[in-house]
Amino acid sequence: MATHRIYLRWPAQRTTDKTTTESANVARIAFDELKARTDLQGQDVAIAWTCEGVQQAYHDFRGRLPSIDAARARVQRAAHSVPPDKSE
Repeated sequence: MATHRIYLRWPAQRTTDKTTTESANVARIAFDELKARTDLQGQDVAIAWTCEGVQQAYHDFRGRLPSIDAARARVQRAAHSVPPDKSE
């Protein structure tokens, strides 16, 4: 099974509030709970969610970067892409 890691990333690459799980559902809950923390608004901190070293979602509490959810973006791209022609 894949390992999901969700954590707060502070300046100088310091991390806190880590959750490690094999469940994508538990990972989503952990990400959403961190994102809902009003005490972090405006602070120089972000939430990172990775799975097997690949970024799944990211939220910057200072708003410097838009929040991304890589998993949703991949699904949306896949839904709108044309599969390769297997006859080539």
